[in-house]
Amino acid sequence: MNNIKKSQHYVWKNYLKPWTANGQIYCLRDGKVFKTSPDNIAQQSYFYKSNPINIEEINLANYYIGIFDPAVKELLSSMLRIYHITANNDDYLMKCGIEDFHGIVETNFIPVLTKLYEVDLSFFGSSKEKSDFSFFIGCQYSRTNNMRSRFITSEITYPKNVDKENFAKIFSLFSAAIIGNWVYSKAKQQFLVNKTGEPFITGDQPVFNLKGTDSMEIAPSEFELFYPISPSQAIILSEKNTQPLMEIEDIEKVKWFNRKIWKNANEQIYAKYEENLKVK
Repeated sequence: MNNIKKSQHYVWKNYLKPWTANGQIYCLRDGKVFKTSPDNIAQQSYFYKSNPINIEEINLANYYIGIFDPAVKELLSSMLRIYHITANNDDYLMKCGIEDFHGIVETNFIPVLTKLYEVDLSFFGSSKEKSDFSFFIGCQYSRTNNMRSRFITSEITYPKNVDKENFAKIFSLFSAAIIGNWVYSKAKQQFLVNKTGEPFITGDQPVFNLKGTDSMEIAPSEFELFYPISPSQAIILSEKNTQPLMEIEDIEKVKWFNRKIWKNANEQIYAKYEENLKVK
């Protein structure tokens, strides 16, 4: 019998390892810096719990499936099926089914992450590894508490019987598929190697759009996703990238990226050293 996992992470714990020392990471939350285990951050009780969806919510989900790019319609339909199955099942699947789904996505990403640490970009030439990478990026962009909160508090109007918090969980899966498809089909990667003494930090929205807007109601005109993978490495995904590998020797450029991480985080910023969490 599977054990029900109450604490569910919306930022992958394994991803945070490069920012840890002796299993501990520095976190800034509510204006205070503290040292803790990655087990204790970027998580909520039953964050991914699936709730049964009513006919209006199903109809709304199918409406979105119908208006998005035909290239992702089947994938969106499969995301809806996954949510529907977990929401109408036993206690374990209701509470942990989507959590387990993200665990599979993370496990598939591990070989790619290993190559990224080694500055090996050959995975982009493998359809399997590129697919695993693309969908992982889509999930990590969409699965966070930050994105869910922005969706729930947006001024988007839905039919009266649609629970906005419930539908946010479905839309998170939709968004992961859409972003993942964009990464796979259109984005070009630029790998950044930080050669300065100023490390990259990260936060509870580790993948974000450098060209994004502050409003869920206003769609960004362009996607340029930024993802720090260690204090000395990051990746940018954009349709305009022309330089696959770039070394950064200007400390002000690193500080610029770090300020973007601050701006896009929801409530938590992470670093390996306490001094890196000072406002700059």
